[in-house]
Amino acid sequence: MAHKRARPGTPLLQRLMDNAIVTEGGCWIWDGHTNSEGYGTINVDYMPKLVHKLAYELLVGPVPKGKHLDHLCHGWDGDCPGGPLCLHRPCFNPEHLHPKTPRGNTLALGSKSIAAINARKMHCPKNHRYTKSNTRVTKKGQRICKTYQRDNDKGRKR
Repeated sequence: MAHKRARPGTPLLQRLMDNAIVTEGGCWIWDGHTNSEGYGTINVDYMPKLVHKLAYELLVGPVPKGKHLDHLCHGWDGDCPGGPLCLHRPCFNPEHLHPKTPRGNTLALGSKSIAAINARKMHCPKNHRYTKSNTRVTKKGQRICKTYQRDNDKGRKR
């Protein structure tokens, strides 16, 4: 990608918008440098900054402490591969960004992470429904079906 050189003294928001490609869905896709994870980056005072976070802070306000910005537009596209190839990571439209806890961001509706996929499962491998009374959560956050575990334990004792 050709990196557009900003004139000295160009306001930061103008620098961001000079590198925006606006899509039909309203995404502002960063047409400048991206990092290895697929997020747009720009140098501010000789330090690399994440473009989506800068845009949010400039147009909305500070990201609340302990929160990450979730790309809501990612959840709208079931065909997106996710990860560093995610088509939405370069989006910096603040209307498409929502502060979430790191866990909430990982488990977001459109996420293709293993944690998110497992969290959406409603039944254990033996088709028992995950309910409060039938589910134990390990220290690592894994769900264990009590019925499945009980049946497994009976089988081992035989």
